[in-house]
Amino acid sequence: MTITTVKGDGLNDTAISDKLGYAPPTTDIHAFKVDANGDMQWYHGSDVTELQDEAQEDKYDLIIVGSTDQVFSIDDDGYLKVSFT
Repeated sequence: MTITTVKGDGLNDTAISDKLGYAPPTTDIHAFKVDANGDMQWYHGSDVTELQDEAQEDKYDLIIVGSTDQVFSIDDDGYLKVSFT
């Protein structure tokens, strides 16, 4: 497996040790929108391709730049919570 890292001279492929035993998380965009029923919808990964529509209006109510190992939920008090897998 390989990972792309940023160095002073640009992008370079760097091998990751097979001894890790897992694929490390990568950057992911998490987008949230409250629908007409008041339910918060969560979109992430390849589901988020554009942040604005043709009229330059925001498509989402909240954007979080995070990682692929993040999972979001709403607790009993209505707060958005993040956990890591």
